Formats: sequence, structure tokens, C-alpha cells
Amino acid sequence: MKKLDGYKFPVYSTPFCPRNESEWNKRSSALNCNRTNGYTCLPNEKFTELLEFCYIGPWIWIEEDPACISIGNGCFLAEESCKR
Repeated sequence: MKKLDGYKFPVYSTPFCPRNESEWNKRSSALNCNRTNGYTCLPNEKFTELLEFCYIGPWIWIEEDPACISIGNGCFLAEESCKR
């Protein structure tokens, strides 16, 4: 976990987003997220790395086995238009 500069709140680079509820809860606790600052894991604007942070807003739930947030080639790998 590497803290990144240039954000208004703590943002960290991560090799992958949580793949199940247990991993999600573990990462949420590690970043001290809570009900008002829910854990979030998303790609950066250029889809070159995944970012995790506590977001001021409601929790975002992602279905189990979230391949939809795997990135590569500058896009979401779950998109058919994203060449693997």
C-alpha cells in the first residue's frame, strides 16, 4: 500500500481491489473507513492503477468476485471492447 500525493484526502495505490466481503472489510479497516467515509476501490483516470480510499459518501457494494473492477490495457477487463 503506497500513499499517493496530489489528493485532498488519503489515497493509496493497490495491486487489486477486494474480491470478496472479507477482503473488503479488511481493507476498509486498514484505512480506518467507517459508515460516513465508506471504503472505495476504483481505477485512476487513465486506468493505469487501482486506487483505494475512504470516500465521503454512502458505501458502494460490488458483487462477489468483482472482475468488473479489474483493469488492464487502459480499460476495465470486464468490458468486451477491452482487448485482453
